[in-house]
Amino acid sequence: MTNCGNKIQVYVWVAQHNVSRYTPPPLLLTNAMVFMAEVRVASSAIRNRHDAVARISSCRICGNATGKRFSANGFDWFRCATCGTTQKLLTYDEYQNLNPSYDPGSFLDSRNRDQIEDFLDIQSATRVLSEVADRYLGGPKVHDARPTFLDVGCGMGRYLIAAERLGFDVLGFEPSADHARVAIEHFRLPVINDYFIPEKVAGKVFDLIMLSHVIEHIYDPKRFVHDLVGVLKPGGVLIVITPNNESLVARTIGKSWPMLKPLDHVSLIGARAYAHFDLQDLADVHHSSSEYPYEYVAALLSALKSSATKSRRGRSTHVANATDTTPRPLRDFGIKAKVLRYCLVAASAPMYLAAIAAGRQACLKTVIIRKR
Repeated sequence: MTNCGNKIQVYVWVAQHNVSRYTPPPLLLTNAMVFMAEVRVASSAIRNRHDAVARISSCRICGNATGKRFSANGFDWFRCATCGTTQKLLTYDEYQNLNPSYDPGSFLDSRNRDQIEDFLDIQSATRVLSEVADRYLGGPKVHDARPTFLDVGCGMGRYLIAAERLGFDVLGFEPSADHARVAIEHFRLPVINDYFIPEKVAGKVFDLIMLSHVIEHIYDPKRFVHDLVGVLKPGGVLIVITPNNESLVARTIGKSWPMLKPLDHVSLIGARAYAHFDLQDLADVHHSSSEYPYEYVAALLSALKSSATKSRRGRSTHVANATDTTPRPLRDFGIKAKVLRYCLVAASAPMYLAAIAAGRQACLKTVIIRKR
C-alpha cells in the first residue's frame, strides 16, 4: 500500500470515528496506529488470497488451462475450454470454509407424514428410480436377496422412501443435521448424518446409487464419481442429476445464471465433462436432459431480480431467513400463482422447444453403469 493510500485510510478512519481537532494527540496517534496495523493485516490477507487464486491454473476435472475468467455473485469463476465445466476459483481450504445452510429448520415437525411426502414429491422420485431399475437392472428384484440402494446427499429421504417402496434395502448419507433428523425421526430411515467416503460403508456394495443435485457442490467431481463407482456392484448403476452447464438457459443467461448463485455451487458440469472422468474402462455412460416448461423465463426473471438487488445484498450467502417460519415450498398457491405459471410457460415456449430440439435442457441426468 502506498503512502498516499495510507493517508486516505487514516482520513477514512478519522471520519468514521468522529475525531476532531480537540482529540488528545496521543490518543489520536495510538488509535490511528492500531487502525493502520489492522489495514496492513487485511491488505496482506487479500493479497495472499489473490496470489493463491492466481496460482490456480488448471481445471479440476481435465487438468487443462482454466481459460477465460469472470466474476459472478462475489466470486471468481472460469469456464474450461476443454471439458466445458464452469468452476468457482477457490482453494480447497476456502472450499472447506464455505458455510451454507440448506436446513429446513423445525417447521416440518408440525406436519404429518402425508404432508411431508407430498412436499417431497415421492411419486416423481419413484418414477425416476423405477425407470432406471427397469431399463438397466431388469427391475428392482435384481437378485434373490433384496437389491441395495445408496443415496448420497439424501436430504429428507425422498429417494430413500421411493427405493424402499420398490423393494430396495436402503442407506443414505446426509451432512445436514436437520434434513437427516426429518428422514430418521419422521420416516425411520437409515441415514448417516455425515459426508460420504467409501470407508464409511464398510466394504458394502450397491446395485443402485443416487447422486441428485450434489455433484455441483463437490470440489473434485471426478474423484467423487470414481469413489461412488467403486462401491457399485458389477452391473450396478449410478444416477447423477445436476444443473446442466451446457443447457440453453445456462449459455444464454451466462454469468447471471441462477445456478451460479448458491454459495457452495463450485462445479457446474455438462455431458461433455464426462469424457474427462476416465471412466472408459470402468463403466458405460448415458445422458439425457429435461426441464420444466416454464424454466427459461423463470430463470431469466430470477437473474434480473438478483441483478436489481445486487448492490444491496453483496456476496450471496444462501442462508435461510431464520424469522421466516413458513417455508416457501409449503405455502398454499392460489389462482394467481397458477395464472403466473401459465404465463411463464407461454413465454418460455420458444426456448423450451429449442432446448428439446438441441438436447440441451436445464437438468442433466447421467446414468453410469459399472462394467461386469
